[in-house]
Amino acid sequence: MKRKYAKIAIAFAVAAATATTPVVSVLASEEAVVTSGEAIDGAMVTSGEEKPTSDAVATLKVNFTDEFGNTLGVEPAVATKTGPEGETAVFKYGEDWQIPEGYTFASANDESYAKQDLMVKFGETLDTLVIAIVEQPTSQTIGVNYWDAENNVQAGEGKVTVAADAYKVNTSALTDIPEGYELVNTGDIEINDGWIYVEVKKAATTKEIGVNYWDTENNVQAGEGKVTVAADAYKVNTSALTDIPEGYELVNTGDIEINDGWIYVEVKKAATTKEVGVNYYIPAEDRYVEGKVTVAADSIHVNTSVLTDIPAGYEVVWTGDVLIYDNWIYVELRKSETVKEIGVNYYIPAEDRYVEGKVIVDKDANNVNTSALTDIPAGYEPIWVGDVQINDGWIYVELRKSETVKEISVKYYIPAEHRYLKGKVIVDKDAIHVNTGALTDIPKGYEPIVVGDIEIKNGWIYVELQKVAEKPDKPEKPLINGLYQGSDGVWRYYVNSIFQKDFSGILEYEGNSFVLKEGVLCQDASGLNLIGDEWYYLTEGRIRTDVTQVVMYDGEWFYVSEGKLDTSVNGLVPYDGETFVFVDGRLAQEGNGLWVGEEGVWYFLSNGRVAKEHTGVAMYDNEWFYVVDGKIAVDYNGTVEYNGGTFKVVAGMLREQIK
Repeated sequence: MKRKYAKIAIAFAVAAATATTPVVSVLASEEAVVTSGEAIDGAMVTSGEEKPTSDAVATLKVNFTDEFGNTLGVEPAVATKTGPEGETAVFKYGEDWQIPEGYTFASANDESYAKQDLMVKFGETLDTLVIAIVEQPTSQTIGVNYWDAENNVQAGEGKVTVAADAYKVNTSALTDIPEGYELVNTGDIEINDGWIYVEVKKAATTKEIGVNYWDTENNVQAGEGKVTVAADAYKVNTSALTDIPEGYELVNTGDIEINDGWIYVEVKKAATTKEVGVNYYIPAEDRYVEGKVTVAADSIHVNTSVLTDIPAGYEVVWTGDVLIYDNWIYVELRKSETVKEIGVNYYIPAEDRYVEGKVIVDKDANNVNTSALTDIPAGYEPIWVGDVQINDGWIYVELRKSETVKEISVKYYIPAEHRYLKGKVIVDKDAIHVNTGALTDIPKGYEPIVVGDIEIKNGWIYVELQKVAEKPDKPEKPLINGLYQGSDGVWRYYVNSIFQKDFSGILEYEGNSFVLKEGVLCQDASGLNLIGDEWYYLTEGRIRTDVTQVVMYDGEWFYVSEGKLDTSVNGLVPYDGETFVFVDGRLAQEGNGLWVGEEGVWYFLSNGRVAKEHTGVAMYDNEWFYVVDGKIAVDYNGTVEYNGGTFKVVAGMLREQIK
């Protein structure tokens, strides 16, 4: 009888008693007609009725250990499938089960085994499967081969840590670029066999920054420059600027931030002159008179010949270059012996009043010309002009209102104090303005807020005042006598504040001796220097009278006593643990061989030094001598071995060869 089976997996266990007989699994993949008594793949089908089938569950349970077989604290992977009992379920890795997240296979064998199809019969459980796994790394360490592209050599090796699944490295992650190098290119670099190849080049240690000099007063560019700074600098200090446009100076100093390879520097027109206060002192009268003088901006002296406001009748006591001290100079005056002071009696007939003045004239003068009068009251003029006779030290001058001028009233207002003051000023009769420079009665300690021309209105002008900014106190008697260091760092010699530019030689000052040339300390002079006919040992222009020792000059050694070359030194001189021979104060480096000292002791020399380490024989004047510790052994009598022979020695001299 034929029976029909559709897609049934038939498994026969042949002869349970036959332990060696394998279990055969048969899977009918197509519909088959099987007749009782027929065989399918060697298995006999017996006749009978078709047996009914029921569904069952196939269970796969995978256990996990570490690479050493130790149990891990992770849950097993469990997968189930339902199907006809007795048939086989196939479990695939990745579809039906997988290892825990965060882990990877411990070995390639474990991975290969796990990824095979695993078969479990429906109705059965397979729980003996064990897979070794390890925690999956989150990162990987990549080797870096730094290559000097310019010289085609390896600059060094490094390493970088990236994500475990990374296949590229960005150069921004590199932290061990060899010192002195920088990257040629930046960006992503592909990983090959655990390495990346990075091209580098010698890094610049400096960089050049452009400088934009900007004239802030005129709002125009004054010029461009450049400055070299460290390669990693982000600021430039103004002290590093060396190309400030000629005629300009910095508005501000300090650090300036670099932007796109440039810095912006504000400049202004540099002052070419400066005003220096003059403190005139008249010792005979114990009084001071102030003046001023304009000099070059970089001046450190003022020559008395340029002073134009010396009080009339006086002359300078000390002439020459006067030191500028805190923007003042101090000048002593005395009555001039070539002039005399004449009193002036001004008389104004129309007002019947007198005003006194004075004028300086030559000491032999008998007349004063009215053109020499400098203190005529404002708004007046002499009636009679020309020479006026001097009588008993006075002249008499009649005045009248000047027809060429007019008097203008001045209303001074001090806003900070809310008060008014009155004044007056004489101007040309046709004037419609008054310049503030013409005002002579401004209250002491005040100055105009606005300077320049002020319009005359109904015979008046209005001037607002403010307190004069405090100025540095002028020195009362800043007489400099001796050496003084200027703002330029140079030491100069002064007598009564007058620069002694004609002085050259040795200056004794405050217990020391200094060498000067044209009034300036020779700060660059150190070591032995010829001053006049003598040699002196100097340190920055100072004679080192505290030094008595051996010093070197021009490759030779000399003996210095109290800062001066001592040519009287002859003979042995101990120095630095050695003993040397000096002749006329100079180490006799040409001295080699035997040399006799003042006491008749013979020494063995090496380049002028007593060779205490030498013991042996030495020749002098065709005779041989026995030397011990650098001296002839005059107390020695015996023998000495020399050049393969034995010699008899008497009082240190080799007498004869005995062997």
